[in-house]
Amino acid sequence: MALYKSIRQDDGVTTSYHRILFIQQMTNHHNSIAVISYVDAESRESEKDSVIAQPYSQCVTYEIDYDPSMTVETAYNYLKTLPQFEGAEDI
Repeated sequence: MALYKSIRQDDGVTTSYHRILFIQQMTNHHNSIAVISYVDAESRESEKDSVIAQPYSQCVTYEIDYDPSMTVETAYNYLKTLPQFEGAEDI
């Protein structure tokens, strides 16, 4: 799963493919959701297939209240509540 939405990064590059890289739980403290963003789905596929070793990407980690039951699906749903992912499509 991933999210599709055009987002202009701070360095001026527009990314449209956003996937969760990891979810980390700091017990009784907080959860971290790391999101890696690529120019497009083709860039991600090229990385998976080892065609491009390191395509352009940006990574941002979001710190949220502790949720011991957080799954990847609930993390994606949380991301869609953030202004930068508002209106993002599941892909």
